[in-house]
Amino acid sequence: SVHNVSIGREFLNCENSLAALEELILDGFSLNRIEANAFLQLTSLVRLILSNDRIEHLDRDAFVGLANLKGLYLYANSIQEFGGQFPFENLPGLEKLCLSNNRVTSESLMSGNGGLFRNLNKLKSLSLSKNRISKLESGLFESVIDLVELDLSSNEIESLEHETAFKGLARLEKLDLSKNCLLYTSPSPRDRGNHL
Repeated sequence: SVHNVSIGREFLNCENSLAALEELILDGFSLNRIEANAFLQLTSLVRLILSNDRIEHLDRDAFVGLANLKGLYLYANSIQEFGGQFPFENLPGLEKLCLSNNRVTSESLMSGNGGLFRNLNKLKSLSLSKNRISKLESGLFESVIDLVELDLSSNEIESLEHETAFKGLARLEKLDLSKNCLLYTSPSPRDRGNHL
């Protein structure tokens, strides 16, 4: 059994032999870290699946060079925090991001200025199910204005602020909040006025 494996540029150092690769699946590799520039040679990559790998840490520049990436699947890992870094900011064309079944917390989502999803203007589908999210901070989704699907199921969310939790998500068509501890949703200011 292999433990504490990192994936770096050397792992996929292919001297452009894989430059046309569009999909890469690394499932069950027991990786714990994705280092900076790990996929730099894979410029044609459209879909990257790093699932069931025990990943705990993503370097800030882990996905540099993946300008064509549309789908990133990081489900069933051990990602808990991002250390104030933004590993997805170099993926402006990303349309689908799956961070389900990790250890992501509310605090780690808002790390730094603008939150974890800044610069993901084309993101259409975001899955954060089966994590440890307890609240949704104001401004968290402001940069993902094209988001159509948001899965927040199976978390620890107890309350929501109507006006701020989903601010900027005018195109949202599907929202899954099932299997949370949702006890309270604050009324909008307009509703509060009706109760006075």
